[in-house]
Amino acid sequence: MATIDYYFFGASPFVYLGHKAFEDTAAKHGCGIAYKPVDIAALFANWIAPYPGSQILGGVWEPMSSRHWLGTDN
Repeated sequence: MATIDYYFFGASPFVYLGHKAFEDTAAKHGCGIAYKPVDIAALFANWIAPYPGSQILGGVWEPMSSRHWLGTDN
């Protein structure tokens, strides 16, 4: 019996829209499904927040700039 590795992100609407059709197709062909959730935020964490939480970035309450798009709050 073949097994399909099913990597999915739970917040994606495609998981909910295509899930039943995917399971039916796998069953029709006699395949099992190995569900493997993926955390997309963890994959991009270093890009989203490249600085450690304890690092002081700029002065307290600096306004927006090209380096800190939302300003600073340290």
